[in-house]
Amino acid sequence: MIKHFTATAFVVRDGATLLHWHRRLGQWMPPGGHIEENEEPAEAALREVLEETGLVCEIIPSGGQYAFDYPDRLPAPVTILLEDIPGPGEPHQHIDHIYFV
Repeated sequence: MIKHFTATAFVVRDGATLLHWHRRLGQWMPPGGHIEENEEPAEAALREVLEETGLVCEIIPSGGQYAFDYPDRLPAPVTILLEDIPGPGEPHQHIDHIYFV
């Protein structure tokens, strides 16, 4: 099965979560999309939020923080989902990095 790497950002503030209307799917969803070549997952999540909502956000850190100088650490997603995508086009899967921002 073909797999695509994606990133999704749940924009949270004051107890509310921002969703936008996904026209093709006909449902409310958090901002997200495909990770571009040479892009890190957290960068993709923040880019998708900006493109889809106009908001500039920052990643809310998750997971443990371990002290070391090298190599650099990327922001850890809250979880990574494997989602079946039926189409349009050929069925495939998304390996979706989930962040809170």
